[in-house]
Amino acid sequence: MKIPKCLPFVFISLPFLIASCNDEDEEAVPRYDFIHPAYLNLEYTNASDSIYLSSWHWNYVVQEEIETDSILVVGDGNISLEINVNKPQLVRFNFNEPRFDFFFVPGDTTYVCVDFANSLDSIVPEFTGRYAIVNRYYFEKHDRFNTWDFFLPRAMFTQSSLDAVELKKNNDDLTNLELRFLYDFAKTNPIHPKWFGDYEKQNILLKSAYFKENSIFYRKVMLEIDDSIPENYYSFINGIDINSKTALITNYFFHYLSDIESFQFRKTQENHIEIINKTMADQKYIDYVFNYMDRLDPNTRELYSLFKLFFNYKFSPRKQHWIDSLRKYVVSPEYKFLLDTLDNNKFLLQKNTKAPGFYLQDNKGEFRTLKEFKGKVVLLNFWTTSCQPCLKEFPSEDSLANKFMGTDFKIISICLNSDEDIWKMRIKGHSKKIVYLFAKENWNKILKDNYKVNAYPTFVLIDKEGNIINEKPSRPSNPKLVDEIELLLEQDKKTKSKQ
Repeated sequence: MKIPKCLPFVFISLPFLIASCNDEDEEAVPRYDFIHPAYLNLEYTNASDSIYLSSWHWNYVVQEEIETDSILVVGDGNISLEINVNKPQLVRFNFNEPRFDFFFVPGDTTYVCVDFANSLDSIVPEFTGRYAIVNRYYFEKHDRFNTWDFFLPRAMFTQSSLDAVELKKNNDDLTNLELRFLYDFAKTNPIHPKWFGDYEKQNILLKSAYFKENSIFYRKVMLEIDDSIPENYYSFINGIDINSKTALITNYFFHYLSDIESFQFRKTQENHIEIINKTMADQKYIDYVFNYMDRLDPNTRELYSLFKLFFNYKFSPRKQHWIDSLRKYVVSPEYKFLLDTLDNNKFLLQKNTKAPGFYLQDNKGEFRTLKEFKGKVVLLNFWTTSCQPCLKEFPSEDSLANKFMGTDFKIISICLNSDEDIWKMRIKGHSKKIVYLFAKENWNKILKDNYKVNAYPTFVLIDKEGNIINEKPSRPSNPKLVDEIELLLEQDKKTKSKQ
């Protein structure tokens, strides 16, 4: 990706973009809306018989990935699609390979016209309706920089910057570049709706702050880089208004708030890193979180509580004490209705149910199924090649496979959402007693849905009858897993002896 040379960092003042949205002549800033979907009205011409339209986006509060099936677009016509977004945001649309991002607001319609007469790579959509200017802004931004959110270059700086000072400067340079583009665009294109200018500015500033804070922690934990932090490094926190109406609906609001909550708690601990596995799970951290939330503005607190509720439903559904305590902050009727109608089981892999099957290739090119391992206790490991905690478990998995060699125990390692060549490189040199499988195409989504894979690594323990016996066992690096496997194998011996 080619990023133009950045300007020296100075936060740009955009007075015409940040006028108060409370004025009577201003359009109201949208809130999260879990009732009214958005709509796409797509007019198209000159489409061949081989153009397929599909979409993808992430819903932030409920934390779910939304993908649509491909739709064949032929000739001239019009398509109306319901888009399930909960707040103003971009949704990715693919016409075969070329990607476009269109902006949607719940309860409203985005109008797009596409002429397929020329090659797909040269498509320039036309936008009409209320969000025409917003969509043109994002299209021109992506056309100029090959990105609309600068996530990848910021992530690259996290890994390549020499120290914290350079990391901060690199992020600030990109922030300045984004703000400058917004400023220049707004000079010749009056922003409409009027709240969008401040929404986009807040999104850029929150994203920058998130990366500056999170990158230090990531470098420490994942890359083992112990940065020396300048005294004023975290001064950017004072410039963020987390109670702004536009900040509440930005893409990075929850990322930033979660990180600042964690950062401020880590400052109170002697060993900042150990709290990942220990302190953040104890009552001290729980008390801190609720004390932190009590200091937030009521609207911010309610929305953040809703986000954390879904986070716990999805990642820690058995932590009922968290869930019960967080629900007290949710008072708006529409938010309470969302929680009351929530099916908790959609986030939880059910114990004592049949483990979903699969049909995947191993590292020798042979197709393997779960059924062929009936009669063995199986530990499934879902991981991805970019996950450092996953890779750190590999030596322990090797030891586990060797320890139970010759028994009715098997580790099946399933790689998701990764490049196949990198996968082969990652598993090279590791235990041949482990079955290494690679998920291609639709199998990624099928396995993530069926096994509720919401984070990496995810381990699932299956008994000899193919039933899920533990949906969240200890990791191989934890000695408790050995005890659990031995108990399962011993129980099977006792059952056989009785027979």
